[in-house]
Amino acid sequence: MLQRIVFSFVIALGVGSALAAAPATPTPAQTIGVRVSVDAAGKVTSASPSNAAAIPALNQAAVEIAGKLAFDPATKNGVAVASETSLFLTLALEPKDNGQFGIRLKKAISGPDRSKSAPVIAPKYQQRDAKALVVMKVDLRADGSVDPDSIQVETMELKVKSSFAEARYVDAISASLRESRFILDKVAGSEIPARLTLPYQFGGGAGDRRGERKSTEAMPGVAQGGVDVSKADEKRPPEMKVESLVAGVTLPKVRFTAPTEK
Repeated sequence: MLQRIVFSFVIALGVGSALAAAPATPTPAQTIGVRVSVDAAGKVTSASPSNAAAIPALNQAAVEIAGKLAFDPATKNGVAVASETSLFLTLALEPKDNGQFGIRLKKAISGPDRSKSAPVIAPKYQQRDAKALVVMKVDLRADGSVDPDSIQVETMELKVKSSFAEARYVDAISASLRESRFILDKVAGSEIPARLTLPYQFGGGAGDRRGERKSTEAMPGVAQGGVDVSKADEKRPPEMKVESLVAGVTLPKVRFTAPTEK
């Protein structure tokens, strides 16, 4: 199992010049989406960026890193088969002594990618220091749309408990999900309806002070806001989970264990 991948990479001119202005300053991690094909042995056979508008250097790095990752292959009736899935790679830029940057893989998750979404905006009454973690479950239909009747709360953690606040958070998330559409995983050439578990974080931080949206989804590739939730005293949020809704079919899953943060 890959515990840590460090990819030495020279940031392209124009991007690098902006980042090199303060090489000693920690650089926020970037989440890059990659669509991959996986064979029956769990090996990536092709990869392409999910978002062509992302920084070219990071797209290139993500594609090369994706090609080195291994998967638990998809299965159909107990037999391993070829599949397609989306990878969400969280990449951290690490300054080097020569002024260039290396790219370190911090997180890798596979599953359906959101191709259409509406922003999740925290309730307007929310105070600046309010915090909440909401974990939702939802079923994706064969066309990638969300089954609105399947939307349900799995976990609700509020800094200040309030049934009124809980209902407003659920309303905000549900409104976004009903307008969302996903690119499903494919197994043996067929798109597979799936059940997603999606964590959402709401809370104060640098993003609030800049007037950015007050919510973020703890799911690679589909973050809905700019909130700083990387507090040293906060536990790591849960991650997206996905399972097949088709009997006899299991979805591919990337093999990656996030490195321990120092």
